[in-house]
Amino acid sequence: MRDRSTKFRHKSGVGSDRTLQPEHHQFQLWAYSQATAKPNAHIAYLHHDLLHTFTPAQLSELDTSASTLVSGLVQGNFTP
Repeated sequence: MRDRSTKFRHKSGVGSDRTLQPEHHQFQLWAYSQATAKPNAHIAYLHHDLLHTFTPAQLSELDTSASTLVSGLVQGNFTP
């Protein structure tokens, strides 16, 4: 049987949790928090056995940026 665990490995670490960069997921976690009405959002770095938590204050700070991002997407502006 083929080892499927290598499927997500990439030498650059892209697509993996080799480097801890929770800010790369901040808008996704903000959206989850909003959709589930939960005050905190978490990202699990399984490779490092670490749970990173975005606090209510951190998520609140993302409100304006996330709203601007969503408005732009709705209007067809996909520029990062």
